[in-house]
Amino acid sequence: MPYYRVYIKLFLYTGLVIIIFTNSSVSLACGFILLSLLIIFLFPDRRMRKGAIPTLLLAGATFFGNLFFHPGKVILDMGVVSITDRSLHNALLRTSRVIALIVGAKYLFLTSSVEELISALRRIFLPLRKLGIPVDRFFDTTLLTLKKLPEIKERLSDNYSIKGSASGASRIKGATSVLYSVLLEELKQDNPYNSQNRRKASSENKDRRVN
Repeated sequence: MPYYRVYIKLFLYTGLVIIIFTNSSVSLACGFILLSLLIIFLFPDRRMRKGAIPTLLLAGATFFGNLFFHPGKVILDMGVVSITDRSLHNALLRTSRVIALIVGAKYLFLTSSVEELISALRRIFLPLRKLGIPVDRFFDTTLLTLKKLPEIKERLSDNYSIKGSASGASRIKGATSVLYSVLLEELKQDNPYNSQNRRKASSENKDRRVN
């Protein structure tokens, strides 16, 4: 995929974040919620619907968690609790932020590879190297972590199936061990900084021999 498409998607997602966090219109918030639901259920790629239930539960919890105990004009009085215009306004705005951010991020990752996204972000933040910020190291570590998540998940699943009756502390210890071992193996094999250090050491040894 041409990199300009990745930049456009990142720009649009950034614009989405800015819009939904500065929006105060209930109509626009309802539009974001409706559009997000349509994308979840009608998007051609079935992977969009994976995790739909947790997403909807989180959106529902956000809505109902902000629907009560706010001052304002009472819309519905249920005795113990009441719904006001301000509480409904806050609930819709915050629910739109949660569901739109999640659906937007899923769309971004479904239509672009992790390598493309990380490479595009690396180029965007590359000028920060002049300030001494280790941009390359940060994004290399991020890419390494994201690429290894499926393997970590599989190993954790195997570890839990083997230690099915183990205590919580033992499971946490096993999970930490799995995470550490996977990342350590990858760092030893594919980390570009290890390769750079080896080449640097080899070059220094050659210079010493010549001298």
